[in-house]
Amino acid sequence: MATRDYSTSMQPRLLEDLIMKRVLTLLSVILTCCSFNATAEWILNNNQSSINFVSIKKQDIAELHRFANLKGRLIEHGRGEVVIDLASVNTGIEVRDTRMKEILFETERFGKAIINVDVGRMFMMEMEQGKPYPKTIQGSIEMHGVTKSFHVATTIISYDKDNILISSIHPVIINASDFGFDEGIAKLTEVAGLPSISKAVPVSFVLTFTRK
Repeated sequence: MATRDYSTSMQPRLLEDLIMKRVLTLLSVILTCCSFNATAEWILNNNQSSINFVSIKKQDIAELHRFANLKGRLIEHGRGEVVIDLASVNTGIEVRDTRMKEILFETERFGKAIINVDVGRMFMMEMEQGKPYPKTIQGSIEMHGVTKSFHVATTIISYDKDNILISSIHPVIINASDFGFDEGIAKLTEVAGLPSISKAVPVSFVLTFTRK
């Protein structure tokens, strides 16, 4: 009676099993990476970010100010939020800081300005590291009890795998009247003994987000 050689018939099956295991392992890695990319987020790096604004008094005297405390995040779906602590306004003159907080921003009632933006999911997915992209961002800002939509021209660059930088290409002009600051500006003008303070406020920013 002939003896069947099982070792020879099992070799193709063992090879198929080995290939299948490797394919499943590869798929598992791919799915894990996709899941990570879909849920990853970047946190605003306050030390490497800035939001500056310019006040113009007496028609032609411009002074640069900034906010010291910023928080925010950006997720890979392209949505982002930046929260400005208005009480952290820094004009370089302490008494002027106090006046802005108390008279203009009314920080006891309206302590924060909240900016929401949508960079775009596909844009985030297709960005190449080290390449700057010009991008017009749509968004909204909530400040002093008022919410306004805006669009701003920016440059966005992922300068390494863990950091994304978004900066304004040119200053954004904020109309103080849009946020109900008319009365506050009038009071500041009177208290400071100035003939005028412009209601048109140029704002510029550099925001760095670090992967969480």
